[in-house]
Amino acid sequence: MPHTFAHPKFRDRFLPVIHQPQAYGHLEAKLGVCSYQTSLAKECLGLQASVLSYKEESGRLPLSTSRACQRSRATAAASKRILKKPLKILDAPGITDDFYSNILDWSTTDWAAVGLHQGVWLWHSKTGRVTRLYESYRDECVMSVACSNAGKKVAAGFVSGVVRLFDSNTLQETRVFQGHSYATTALAFSGNLLASGAKDSKILLRDVRCPAHFVACFTAHRSAICGLKWSHEVDPKLASGGNDNRVFIFKPGYCEPYRQLPIHRSAIKALAWSPHHHSQLVTGAGTRDKSIRLHR
Repeated sequence: MPHTFAHPKFRDRFLPVIHQPQAYGHLEAKLGVCSYQTSLAKECLGLQASVLSYKEESGRLPLSTSRACQRSRATAAASKRILKKPLKILDAPGITDDFYSNILDWSTTDWAAVGLHQGVWLWHSKTGRVTRLYESYRDECVMSVACSNAGKKVAAGFVSGVVRLFDSNTLQETRVFQGHSYATTALAFSGNLLASGAKDSKILLRDVRCPAHFVACFTAHRSAICGLKWSHEVDPKLASGGNDNRVFIFKPGYCEPYRQLPIHRSAIKALAWSPHHHSQLVTGAGTRDKSIRLHR
């Protein structure tokens, strides 16, 4: 008499009885267990393998945060077409070949100010029209330019240390500021306040409504000023980067730095305040440093 298996009369309603061992494979395929584990590994770990697969870690891209974020970035990049060639190439004869110069700034009214050798030019992006704002007939090379927040004023710093202020509508020079003994390499507007930094290591704060050449002088740096940037707050702060590898934050009305940030390994020229989180500042230094730092 062949062996038979007697099944119990009462069975657990949550544990179905499988008569044949081969049915396990069909049930697993039906439930999609393997597919679920594979999808989980792809989404969370960015892998084409099982979740608990032991293998050597692949190299990560610079500025990567996690593998889970790489997939979202790749998807976003795929959906947005990025041109490999520039839309326009503008001739820039006589452009200053100087690391400390800052000769380009974009206005909020959709035109760009450019310093070329001894002149300052305005390029209108909508029409492509080019307007000469200023040209010096002396040996006075432009080292820096900046546009005001409203786009009505343009400041230009020269190799002599002089800072000239222009009206972008009338194309007329309205002010000439003295105070620097060497080239003015950085400019930054915040309302009616204009900050200028030079190779003499000084930062001068000017009120364009005031007849005085400057209203404050910051002397914390020990070498040339490479970059200046105002924060986006109601009471803005000024960040400065210098050739002494230092970053300072100043407040108008105080001669001493409000804060000194950790020292980089080379000159700091790139500065950017977050428009969303007013206390966050990003700094970038030269080739010896090779880092971008976020400060809070």
